[in-house]
Formats: sequence, structure tokens, C-alpha cells
Amino acid sequence: MTHACIVAFAICSLAWTAAAQTPEPAPKPIEETATVAAMEAGIGWLVRHQDENGGWSASQFMRHDPKTDVCTGTGKPEQDLIVTGLAIEALASRGNTERHGSHAGAVQKAFAWLEKQTQPDGFLGAREAPNGVAAHAFMCNMMLARRMAAPPEPPTKQSLELLETLRLPDGTWPARVGGTKGDAMATFWASMAGLNSDFLSSTPRRANLQPALEALENGLLATEPSPSFEAALRCFVVREPKKDARLAALMGTLGNDLPRWCSGPDAARMDYLDWYLGARAAVQVRGAAWQEWCQALLAALVPHQRADGAHAGSWDPVDRSGKQGGRVYATAVNVCSLALARSALERVDGRPAGNKK
Repeated sequence: MTHACIVAFAICSLAWTAAAQTPEPAPKPIEETATVAAMEAGIGWLVRHQDENGGWSASQFMRHDPKTDVCTGTGKPEQDLIVTGLAIEALASRGNTERHGSHAGAVQKAFAWLEKQTQPDGFLGAREAPNGVAAHAFMCNMMLARRMAAPPEPPTKQSLELLETLRLPDGTWPARVGGTKGDAMATFWASMAGLNSDFLSSTPRRANLQPALEALENGLLATEPSPSFEAALRCFVVREPKKDARLAALMGTLGNDLPRWCSGPDAARMDYLDWYLGARAAVQVRGAAWQEWCQALLAALVPHQRADGAHAGSWDPVDRSGKQGGRVYATAVNVCSLALARSALERVDGRPAGNKK
């Protein structure tokens, strides 16, 4: 999946002008009850489409639907690791862990499935997958998050050490094993795994990520990162965001391109993952536009959640990554976005998001 990723529980482009798109009226604030209902409906859809073995299938999730009412929006089989992780994150955003929550059983099954994807040498997933390194890096984040949430858990040191051997000389990571050009998402996940693994080592890894940031800034990757992607990473690597001119410029770009729902042919200009990462960056930096970003995110997502039949609770995978990740990706990442935006807005003055005066 070109842009489908997940930032682990512990830490965790939008520049379209749409000349052919008819401008929509300014969205109304989304009420707290509507946001909560949307998140719960999304969780419900995910739980209903979890496989018996604990994972989620990007391409075969519809086998859980009635034969007379089958969901659309399939993704690619190689995305199963990633969409399963996204689904776990969505469940966690509503308080579901392996030990707590009404869907603790679903989380337990999901982690059991993820454990079975570990190879003897510590590689997580299939080496031959076109997104093998990206998926491995993503899985490292998931396992680290699990350890931090409920230690002790299965060791991850071997997988982390293997991830470092997959790094390219320029400090980035390729999408697949054997790749020679850095990939934006693989570099993001691997960098975040390095930051999250600091608690396993006495040597901080922030300095080791500087080459990756320079590669991003200088356009040295095979896949060009969006402003949301680069800003989210810089927020966690740079210790003093207010002194980072590059981050300030990226946040200015995001502030001018708030999330907005697009229909028809323009839908592919949306990127659900970018919206989520943009919210991560905006909330972390706490700049002038962070509340506007979160409110726009709620206004874009809540009214466009499906409410019919087997699709009820899901989002159509019509964005840029939809054909890769499918409906499971779209639903899981959008639940994460709603949870993040709602939580951030609630912290402004202690009142529910959507009801601020």
C-alpha cells in the first residue's frame, strides 16, 4: 500500500485545488454524539469482518457478509499485515486491549495471528512481498507498542536488529527486500520503530534518523512523501519543533489544505492516511490551525460513513490508497482519525468536541 500505515499506540498530499470540483458549503461542526456513534459503528464493522484466525483480510473480508448483501471495496492480499495492524489500532482507540475492553478477545486473536507471521530470523511477514520491508517495519511498531502497553511480551530485539540491516546507505529504507531506493512509508515506519525502541536501549536513536530526514527534505526517495507524512515524522524526531524551520513550513502547507470530502473522480485526491498523519502533526505542534484541522477532519468523515446493510459502519475506499488497502484500511484508519481529533478537541477546555463555543 503506497500510503497505508499505522503509527504505534505509544506515539503514535492535501494540496489539491479541485478546479473541476464544485465548492461545497462550509461544513457544520460535528456533535460529540455523532462522532462517538461513528467510531462505535466503525469498530462494529471491523469486528464483524475479522477472520477466525484473528487477522483481517484486505481482499477477502466480504466472506463474513450475507450472500445477499456483500460489501464492495476489496484491497490487495499483501496488505493483510498492515490492515490487521490498523484494525488493532482502531480497537485500541476505543479502549480495547488484550486485557481490557468489550473487544479484548478480538485484540488477543489479532496479536496471536501477527505472532504467527514472524519468521525464524525475526522477519515479520513475507520477505517476497512487494511491501516486505515496509510491513516488517510497521510490525515492529505494533510489537513494541504491545510490549510497552503490557510487558512482558514476546521479544522484538531480533526483529529490530534485522530492520537496521535493511537500511540503505543514505539512511532510508526501501519498500521491499533488495530494493535500492528509499520508500516514504518504509522509512516512516522504520524511523518510528527506532524512536519507540529507545526504551530497549541506553543509546537514543534520534541522531541516527537525521540522514533519513535529510533524504526526505531533499527528495531522494523513490516515493515522494506528502507534507503530512514528513511533518508527522519530524514532530517526533526533532526535539524542539518550534526551532525547526522545515517543520514550520510544512505545517503552513497543511494549514492551507484542510481535510475536505471529495466525490466522484475527485475522490482519489483524498488520502485518509494523510488526514490522520496531518492530525498527528497538528496536535503535536499545537500550531494555529490544529483545531481547524481536527474539526475539518470530523466534518469530512462522519457524514460520509456508510449506514446501509453490510456496509454499515465502514467507509468506501475511494481515496488514493483505497485500491491497495480496501475497505478494512479505510474504516480502520478513519476510526483512528476520529478518535484522535475528538480527543484533541476535548482537551481544549474539557468539553466534548463539536460543542465548543
